[in-house]
Amino acid sequence: MPRPEHILILVAVAMPALTLLIRRARLLYNLRGYRTVARELRHIAAAIDKGEIDRDGSDLLIRGNGKQFPCWIRLSQSDTQPALNIRGPFPLKATIYCSAREQEHPANATTVRTGDAWFDSRFRISTDQPATARILLASAGFSTAMRKLCCSSRTFVVIENDQIEVRELVVSTKDLASHVLNHLTEIGEILNVACQFPGAQPNKERVGRSASWRRLAPYVLSPVLLIAACLTTSARRLSQQSSPYPVTEFPSTAGIPPSDASKIPDLQNWRLMEAADFDVNGNAWLQQQGQTPQGRITATFAGSGPEDSAYLLRAKASHATRLVVFVRGEIRYDAMMPIALAARVPKSSLGGITWRGRGPTGDPAGDGLLVVRKYDDPGSGMIFFFSGLQLMFEAPKDFRAVSFY
Repeated sequence: MPRPEHILILVAVAMPALTLLIRRARLLYNLRGYRTVARELRHIAAAIDKGEIDRDGSDLLIRGNGKQFPCWIRLSQSDTQPALNIRGPFPLKATIYCSAREQEHPANATTVRTGDAWFDSRFRISTDQPATARILLASAGFSTAMRKLCCSSRTFVVIENDQIEVRELVVSTKDLASHVLNHLTEIGEILNVACQFPGAQPNKERVGRSASWRRLAPYVLSPVLLIAACLTTSARRLSQQSSPYPVTEFPSTAGIPPSDASKIPDLQNWRLMEAADFDVNGNAWLQQQGQTPQGRITATFAGSGPEDSAYLLRAKASHATRLVVFVRGEIRYDAMMPIALAARVPKSSLGGITWRGRGPTGDPAGDGLLVVRKYDDPGSGMIFFFSGLQLMFEAPKDFRAVSFY
């Protein structure tokens, strides 16, 4: 039976890894249909505070906090929606439209000129509060930012309902991140001027990722579980050392030296696996590789010193199987798992293995141990090895391609 501390360690390691995997899969799912600009979109999300990529049907959303304001960025491939839409709060009760002169404006709106002949000949600013608009445009920062926002004849800048919105009917995917971030800067300059206007009510709300405590929970719980595992191990050792009863030497089990047998918990209910306990086809395959199916496998897992041992055990009262690995005379791994076959993999062969995923993150100190859970499944193999005294395991893409020489 696996010890509680082993379960705690496994959960502590698996929880952050699984969380990262789920978030990666969610990001890829949200980026569907926008893979050609995925790097640009990730750059935008990373550049703004608490930037998060989401979806609204077929449209892609990026929510976060600009340098001074919460912003919402929408990209759409729909024929009925602007290709790019950037929105943020506006601190004044004003309605101001800016677009190319040929575009339609509200009939009752007053046209306000910026004083820039080139801009005024191509774009038109109209408003229902001309006095407010003229004061805002009198500021160099406001008018300059407005001219930069109107970067094409297909661009609209709309200020109404306490919001400022930039709509671009067509947007180039080249340098998309730079384009969007520049617009956010320009909107920030407009808001700086507007916030100084009498009666302005700056928006102090910030966009925050929902349930942020849930996002951090796996990373907080992981070290807590590791500490709990260490405390459990220490408590067991103290209990054994303080026991008033003498420790009786564990009787030798066939094939297991007494020095190792005395350290394996609950060994009286287990026996060493024999050739008949392994998968029949797996046995035949091992023999073709020049290996002998056996319950005790010796190897140099630590890279130096005396030989280490791995014991493949089978329960006396059921079909359960168990793997116990000794390194330098101490148990470094003890867990129940399906075992169809197992064999030593020399250290020299570990570098030539094709792995599923990125492969080992640490250099093997010595030999590895191949354990196959289901012979008919080429991807069911696991190779255990040690980096220093830290147990690591990785899955080869096809265990049948592993060399034993």
